[in-house]
Amino acid sequence: MEVVAAIDQGTESTKVTFYDRRATRVSTARRKHMQLFPRAGWVEHDPQEIFYQVKAAATEAYNKIRHKRPTIKAIGLATQRETVVVWDKQTGRPLHNAIVWNDTRTDSLVRELKKKLGGREALRETTGLPLNNQFSACKVMWLMKHNKQVQEAVTDGRAYVGTMDSYLLSCLTGRVSSAAVTDVTNAARTLLWDIHDKCYSSKLCDLFGIPSTALPNVVSNVEHFGAVTGTSTCLDGVPICGCIADQSAAAVGQGILSPGGGEVKCDFGTGAFILMNTGDGSPVYSPSGLLTTPVVQLGSDAPILWGLEGVVPTAGMAIDWMINQFGIMKSAEETEELLNAAKDTGGVVFVPAFQNYHTPRYSRSIKGMIMGLTQATKREHIVRALFEAICFEMLEIVECMCRDTSKMHIGGIDKIMVSGGMTRNRPFLQMASDTLQTSIQRGEQEATSLGAAIVAGLGSQFWKHQEVAWLAGRGGEQLHPSIDIMEWQAKCDRWNDVIQRVAGGTESRRTPLLKSPPPELMHPANNTTTNTAAAAADQHKERGRTGSREETWVMDGIDK
Repeated sequence: MEVVAAIDQGTESTKVTFYDRRATRVSTARRKHMQLFPRAGWVEHDPQEIFYQVKAAATEAYNKIRHKRPTIKAIGLATQRETVVVWDKQTGRPLHNAIVWNDTRTDSLVRELKKKLGGREALRETTGLPLNNQFSACKVMWLMKHNKQVQEAVTDGRAYVGTMDSYLLSCLTGRVSSAAVTDVTNAARTLLWDIHDKCYSSKLCDLFGIPSTALPNVVSNVEHFGAVTGTSTCLDGVPICGCIADQSAAAVGQGILSPGGGEVKCDFGTGAFILMNTGDGSPVYSPSGLLTTPVVQLGSDAPILWGLEGVVPTAGMAIDWMINQFGIMKSAEETEELLNAAKDTGGVVFVPAFQNYHTPRYSRSIKGMIMGLTQATKREHIVRALFEAICFEMLEIVECMCRDTSKMHIGGIDKIMVSGGMTRNRPFLQMASDTLQTSIQRGEQEATSLGAAIVAGLGSQFWKHQEVAWLAGRGGEQLHPSIDIMEWQAKCDRWNDVIQRVAGGTESRRTPLLKSPPPELMHPANNTTTNTAAAAADQHKERGRTGSREETWVMDGIDK
């Protein structure tokens, strides 16, 4: 049996999965690593522990199919993005724990940079990204200022500065002293990579005080990265033929690959990551505050497929918090039962802003909060309020995508492909479909692993390019909006009011994409809409084209 190995190195764990020629999972193993919280807002990982867990997961997954005598033809690596590792060029040892993408220790440093450069948007034209503590360069700058060992090693040319992919590639291939390598989807999240020139910006390297010689070389996602050596595992001798950022891998696994763009996926893990494919032309700038980022580059001669991305930072993380810290349930599997137990939130509103509010608001004034508790509040009300909040944060992002790509209403998106553990929860997916007013389709649950396998399979010719459409995006159940439009509008208004209150009036009110529909679009018998919200928007927009702004219930802008 011939297989491809996919390494999915995520924020909370590492999975190794083997796929056969039909892209069917034949074995998988998952190993968690420690989440280190030295101070409030600080999040770190031990890079060496992660490398150990990669080897352990590979061994465990292989042992499950050892009796079939599998031949591993290639390896694909997908990793968490933006997380920073600094390691010695000679020994390969990390000089500091990895600073994770959702770490917020650089808040004050970022505020200083914003004042110096003229605001959050100062680097967007070059990088496609706002100036924010999520991205790698800010974390490296902080390390250089606060860790003398790191500062001297980087300045003297004795250390590499990279993301988790480049560190693991060095470890797996044993090429510690050779030039470090990263791929385009990871490099683009450092705040150092110029999306127009497709290389590191010397001006940005100087701004953040990072020598370009310390940075990995940038290549496409489908390359020969070297063979694994010295791990004493089943992976030794196998070539690594694909490397890709985790959310880009999920997009590949969902089949979000049309050169013309327009497809949307959402992958649920620690957060919810929504990515729209905008095509293989020029990158699309986002006035709404979304991230312009590469989706994938399937070979050095292939064009880059671009995308717009929005991030809900606390999705699965919030569920884990409710289990481990709040004690409201024993496992994530209970959430489906609890959602079915409550028809509404009982007046409870949950704002899960544990680590600031990300795209599109990037607000530090919005903090986590649970409101509306009474003696009648049950745990199912709180759980339902959390899932509703995740859906409304997703709605804000999808609205921005529609505006930035001239899709004037959500009806311009046929469906959203979803993946990740939370997609097992059908009531949640129905809630998402109702809130986003568009169809939700379950895709490959482990889309990130499948995407990593596909880029490796292409790089090793295990699969051919024309097979990708068949391998990826094999959708499952599709759910459609079923909520009464007036109820939907009321929920939108309440969410907006809550965010205003939580932010203490510092946030501009964001107009929902759709407002209340005209009475003639309501079903006369049961007072529910006969058209989808999108169709209603089209009809009313056409009828009100010459009317005033107040008469038009299709959003023509987002207040900033």
